[in-house]
Amino acid sequence: MEGSLMISIRKTATELDRLEELSRAAVSCYGQAIHSAENHAIEINPSQSAQFRSQLRILNEKVKAAGSPDELKAVQALFDGELKGYQKTAREQIERLRKDFAAAASAVEVLAKSVTANTTDLDQDMGRQLDRLKKVAASDNLVEIRSEILVAVDKIAASVKSMNDSNQLAIAQMKDEIRLLHDQVKAARGPQLATSEAGGANGQAGNLALAKFTAQNRPFSALLAVVENLQGLRMLYPPNAVESGLCSFEARFKSLLPGAVIERRGKHQFIAIVESDPKEVIAMSRELAKKLSLPLIEEEKGVSHTLRLSAGVGVLEFLPGTDARKFETKLDQLAEALSGGNS
Repeated sequence: MEGSLMISIRKTATELDRLEELSRAAVSCYGQAIHSAENHAIEINPSQSAQFRSQLRILNEKVKAAGSPDELKAVQALFDGELKGYQKTAREQIERLRKDFAAAASAVEVLAKSVTANTTDLDQDMGRQLDRLKKVAASDNLVEIRSEILVAVDKIAASVKSMNDSNQLAIAQMKDEIRLLHDQVKAARGPQLATSEAGGANGQAGNLALAKFTAQNRPFSALLAVVENLQGLRMLYPPNAVESGLCSFEARFKSLLPGAVIERRGKHQFIAIVESDPKEVIAMSRELAKKLSLPLIEEEKGVSHTLRLSAGVGVLEFLPGTDARKFETKLDQLAEALSGGNS
C-alpha cells in the first residue's frame, strides 16, 4: 500500500514537472513570436516602425514577467491591438503613396500628350506656311512676296511661342506633382516627435486642413479629440514619455478613422475632418472615445510606463455658408469644454 502511494506521488510530481516545463516553453515561444513580429515588421515609416518595435519589446518583457494567466491575456490583448493599429496605418501610408505616384505618372502622361499635340499642330501650321511661301515664290510681285513672307514669319513665330508656353505650363504642373510626391515621402520618413510643440493654445497646427475644407464651402463634420487629463499625466510621468504617448494617441486616432484627414491641432488636441452623415459621426464618436482611452505603453530610459490618456470627443458640423472664423471660434470653445482647462 505504501509502495503504491509512493509511486502515485512520484507520478504526480513528474506530471507537475512536465506541466511546469510545458508552461515555461509556451511562455518562451510566445515571447519569441512577439520578437519575430518585431524583427519582421514591414518598414514604411522608420519612426513609426521604431515606435512599433519599442512597444513589442515592452510587451515581450511583460510576457517574461507575467505571473498569472490573466496577465498573459492582458499582454495578448495589447499585442493584438498593436498589430491591428500598425497594419491599418501601414495600409493608409501605402495607399497615400500609391495615389501620389499615380498623380505623378498622370502628370508625365499629360506632358507627353501636350508635347505630342503641340508638335502635331506645329507641323500642320508649318506645312501651311511653307505651302504659302512656295506659292508666293512663283509670283513676280515683290510687294506681295514681302507681305506674304512677313505673314508667314509672324505665324510661324506665334506657333512656336504657343507650343513653348503650353509645354512650359505642362512642365510646371509636372514639377508641382513631383514636389508634392517628394514632400509626401519626406514626411513619411520624418520623425513623429517633430510635432511635439506644434500649435499654440488655439491650436493653429490643424487649421491648414480646416481652412482648406471651409474654403470649399461644402458640408463636413469636424471630429475633435482632446486629451482631458494632460496635466495629471505631466505630474506623474516624464515629459518625453507623455509626448511619446501623445504621438501614439495620434497614431491610434488615425488607425481608427482610415481615409479621414487628421491633424494635430495643439499639444493635446487632434482634429479629424469627416465627410459623412453628422448623425453617423456623432454615433461613431462615442465608441471612438472608448478606444482612444485604452492604455498605452511608453518607454523612457529603459523604464516602461502605462499611460491612460483619457479622451474627450466632440463633433461640430460645418454647413455651406457658415462663416469660417466663427466656425473656428466654436471649435475652440468645444476644445476648451472637452479639455476642462488643460493647456
